[in-house]
Amino acid sequence: MAEALTVVGAVASTLQLMEYTIRVFDRMNHYVRQIEETPEMMRYVGFHLQFFIQSLQRVQDHIDYEHFNPQTSSMIKMFIDECYSQMILLDNIMTKITPVDGDSKMTRSRKAIESLKQEKSLEKIVSRISGYVEKLLLFQNTVISGTTMASTKLVLK
Repeated sequence: MAEALTVVGAVASTLQLMEYTIRVFDRMNHYVRQIEETPEMMRYVGFHLQFFIQSLQRVQDHIDYEHFNPQTSSMIKMFIDECYSQMILLDNIMTKITPVDGDSKMTRSRKAIESLKQEKSLEKIVSRISGYVEKLLLFQNTVISGTTMASTKLVLK
């Protein structure tokens, strides 16, 4: 019973992170399309978020096809929780630096200056997201290899 709950926890965490990341990505895309001279870092963050979302989708696919055992699901949940904390940080920064419809020129100017201040933080978050994508891809390759080996053993018997 506990094993099933572990898998359910991993599924819920992955879906929740994917939805949250998509919201952050959508906000960033809206900002990038709205501003004529978008800071290069914002485009870079959006680029990495796209890979991150795709990696999460693939992990979710593996969970859906039950490629993960309960121990693996537990590790995935811990990893996803760490990723979620970075998305919260990114979302907080985005709230500080992205103008919303109806912001005055003064507010937009303040947010533009704040975006310059936040570049180092964004660089750190992008670096972590890149690392997460690498780990997710490595993990997926490991799972695929294990599944392939198990299938091959069954065929060869």
